[in-house]
Amino acid sequence: MTHPKTLFYCLLSLIVVRTAGQSQPSISFEKWLSLHSAGGVALSPDGAFAAYTVSTTEWKDNSYDNEIWIAQKGQKPFQLTRTAKGSSNSPKWSPDSKWLVFLADRGDKSQIYCI
Repeated sequence: MTHPKTLFYCLLSLIVVRTAGQSQPSISFEKWLSLHSAGGVALSPDGAFAAYTVSTTEWKDNSYDNEIWIAQKGQKPFQLTRTAKGSSNSPKWSPDSKWLVFLADRGDKSQIYCI
């Protein structure tokens, strides 16, 4: 029987060799930095919701902005926070899944908020 790591590296080698000769569309540096990325996922204890952060590029301010989104099974995700001059991050659910606590820098310092 083949070891799983050996199989993985064989498949990876085949993919690299196969794609090495193909011309790949290039992506500009600006487009790469402008991609939205998700992270900081927190599942509610009752399993009904997932809170996560989405990072976007703020070109005007030369920074990144993190905001919290909420997803519920069968529903379209929605943006929960919209911090004008800062970010919201580190979402955590209360044990009863009724409250979401997070950090946000709204002003000159980061504070704890609860929704």
